[in-house]
Amino acid sequence: MRLTPPPGFTQLVPLDTERHRGLTRREPGSFRFARDLGAVPLTVDEFFHALRHYPIVFAGDDPGRPATPLALTALDPRHNLFVDGSGCWRAGCYVPALLRAWPFYAVDVPQGPHAGEALVCVDESGLAPGKPALFDASGAASVTCLREQRFVEELASAQRRTARFVATLADLGLLEPLEAQAFPANGRSPQRLVGLLRVSEARLNRIPETPLREMMRRGELARIYAHLLSLDNFADLLANGDAENRHGS
Repeated sequence: MRLTPPPGFTQLVPLDTERHRGLTRREPGSFRFARDLGAVPLTVDEFFHALRHYPIVFAGDDPGRPATPLALTALDPRHNLFVDGSGCWRAGCYVPALLRAWPFYAVDVPQGPHAGEALVCVDESGLAPGKPALFDASGAASVTCLREQRFVEELASAQRRTARFVATLADLGLLEPLEAQAFPANGRSPQRLVGLLRVSEARLNRIPETPLREMMRRGELARIYAHLLSLDNFADLLANGDAENRHGS
C-alpha cells in the first residue's frame, strides 16, 4: 500500500515496535515543519475553532474526489504567517489538528482483513532518540505512544466525517469558485486567488426543505455558516502579510 503524506509531512511509514524503539517526537511543540504551508487541511469538527482566525475554504479540482476544507494561513501558498522564525505558532490562535498530530498520521486500510481500520504511521523526520520513548526495551508502547495513536485515530474518524460533509455539499451543488483578488496596501501587485471554492449562499437558500432539515440534524448547516463567517478573515491575512512585508523590507 502506497502511503501518500499529507501537507507538512515528507514520507510516511507504519509505526513499528522494532523500527521505532527508543525514539520520541523531535522538537515537541515546534511547528517549524509547517512554516511553508499557506494552507492546512481541516476537519469539519474544527470549523468552530478555526473560524476565529482563518478563512476556511475548499480546494479540489478532481471530479472523482471530494474537495478538501482548508484553513488559509497566508495568501502566499508557500508561506505561513502563523509560524515565527523559532517555530512557534502565533499565540492565542487555533492550531489545526493535522499539525498537532505531526509526525503521526493514520491512513485507512483500503482492503484485506483490516479494511476500513486506521493504520498508524509516522514521518520519521519528526523522530529522534530520546525520552519518553514510543516503545520501551521490551517493545511495549508507552503512555505517550498510546496517546499519539489515539489522537490520530480520532483525527482519521473526523476526516471520514469531513469527506461525507463535503460529498453532501457536492451532491447539492453548493460549491462554487471563490473569485477574489487581494490588493496589498504597500503598492505591490494584486494577488489573485485561484483554485479555491466556497459555499454559494444563493444556492444554499434554494435547498429543498427535506435535505435542509437533514443537514441541520447532522450539524452540517452550522458548519456551513462557520465557513461563510470565516471568510471575513481574508482582511486579517492581507493586513498581516503587509505588516510582515514591511518588517522584512
